[in-house]
Amino acid sequence: LLWTLWCLNVFAYYGLVLLSPDLFRWLSQTTLQSAASDAKELTTKDSALYVGALSTAVAELPGLFLSLALIDFIGRRNTQSVMLLISAVALASLCVPKLPRWTLVTLAVASRATVSAAFNA
Repeated sequence: LLWTLWCLNVFAYYGLVLLSPDLFRWLSQTTLQSAASDAKELTTKDSALYVGALSTAVAELPGLFLSLALIDFIGRRNTQSVMLLISAVALASLCVPKLPRWTLVTLAVASRATVSAAFNA
């Protein structure tokens, strides 16, 4: 059972790593669909893509520190269980269509942080 959870956690982590740029590219295309496409808007669209990808990458650090803190208080198994549960809820919520942009970014950050924390617990 443990190796199955570890393999699924690895697949979820790499899926999030590979999904983040596509998710933010999709978000920037849908928010700028109605706007006129001049050079300035394309630059802001590209910068929003990179800021979103950077924010999900930086989200791993708080997840690691949270994992270290929780291991001392509730133990390794409980920490991994809590992190896997939170990441499952966040990943499932990413599939809901027509969520606001800030909600999708928050869910992507939370899922990447908790998947990373569960992997290291």
